[in-house]
Amino acid sequence: MSGCTRSDVGPSPGPGRVSAHAGNRCLTPPGTSARQTIQNQEFNQVAVKIRLKRMGKKFAPFYRVVVLDSRKKRDGRVIEEIGVYDPMQEPSLISIDSERVQYWLGVGAQPSDAVYKLIKITGDYHQFKGLKGVESTLKVKDADAAAVAKEAAVKAAADDAEKRKAAAAKAKADEEAAESKAEESAEDQASDEAAAEEA
Repeated sequence: MSGCTRSDVGPSPGPGRVSAHAGNRCLTPPGTSARQTIQNQEFNQVAVKIRLKRMGKKFAPFYRVVVLDSRKKRDGRVIEEIGVYDPMQEPSLISIDSERVQYWLGVGAQPSDAVYKLIKITGDYHQFKGLKGVESTLKVKDADAAAVAKEAAVKAAADDAEKRKAAAAKAKADEEAAESKAEESAEDQASDEAAAEEA
């Protein structure tokens, strides 16, 4: 193809008007093919950020750690989801795929301030920088303490139930003893009255 002709561009929009698409229809310069143009064209690199995407309810937020184009809005379309951050739990839940963070940092993705703090806590940033001896400062929920507390609560509830059963049985036995004494005293009075009448 030697170049663009009028038929390639389309009909004229009229005198004094410029077509909005006139420049877009003829993409190849004269004397080149479309394939050569694509091979020689320099593509713009997009600035990629690692940041938080807000999810959850109004007063109960949690966040996804996502990789996206820096020009996109906060909750816009993402390239990849690489983790979760839930600040409402105690201690906060931070679950980030270390391998994917290393990859994205390696190809030049820039973490936001909040994500930077999170990946420092998990130790991924220090690992990316190659710092030796720096470990994760991530606090892990002590599952043993929670299990012990739950077991103690169950045991206390069982002991309380046994005490209540024993108290109920004792009260029932006392009632029966009182009734039997009342019956015996009533029988004694009846026998005393009968003896007094006979005499």
